[in-house]
Amino acid sequence: MAYLIDEPGLVKPEVPFVLEDGNIFSIIGKIAREWRRKHRSDIADELGKRLLSCHSYDGPDGSLALAMQYCDEESIWESEEEDWNPYADEENDDDAE
Repeated sequence: MAYLIDEPGLVKPEVPFVLEDGNIFSIIGKIAREWRRKHRSDIADELGKRLLSCHSYDGPDGSLALAMQYCDEESIWESEEEDWNPYADEENDDDAE
């Protein structure tokens, strides 16, 4: 099935959500609002419909992966905290070995 999000040349909105409310409905709501601001309610509606068919939060078919498809992936990791590192625990684990 072809989705609107796969349109060639589509510029996805920047929606940073790391260190934000982890509730998936809050995250999806932020992304949908940005699409509506871009006058693309059709994409926001598509996102909502696809979210309802997700059976889990994580994994390749989960709601978090879906959210990441609908916004600029680089913006997800932007944070107010300059020193914040999402991989800090992994780096510390490597040092322990």
